[in-house]
Amino acid sequence: MPLNRLDEVLESSMIILDAVTDGKVLCGDRRVFDDIRDKVSKYIRDRNLVRTKDGWFPRSAL
Repeated sequence: MPLNRLDEVLESSMIILDAVTDGKVLCGDRRVFDDIRDKVSKYIRDRNLVRTKDGWFPRSAL
């Protein structure tokens, strides 16, 4: 996935939240992954999302 499409992907697929939250760097530049993780963390905070066994939901919906 091109990094310049991260915002677009976040709006259309929650799977990236799991991948980044659970992921770890196996090779490459850790700073790139840290930048992505920071953006994903901000996305989660800004939307007040909570991870459940069924996926990510707004806290207000629980």
